[in-house]
Amino acid sequence: MKRSTYIRLCFIGSIVAVATAFGIRLYTHPEAPAGDSFVLISPVFFTMAATKGTRFPRAAVAIGTLGLVFAVGALVAVWPKG
Repeated sequence: MKRSTYIRLCFIGSIVAVATAFGIRLYTHPEAPAGDSFVLISPVFFTMAATKGTRFPRAAVAIGTLGLVFAVGALVAVWPKG
């Protein structure tokens, strides 16, 4: 798999994970969506930076993977318990 394809998959995966986490957050706590919105959306910025990091390909792959891990972590954090 090419690096650019992997980074693009990380970007799409992080957007899907963040959108799902934000939707769950709004569904479970609709009274105050603004407090956690930036925290939930911020992993997308990691992967967005990775798509622009063409001069440092290994670092771009690491940052893209880190963004995906943070996005999945946000999804796990807001998942309803019980």
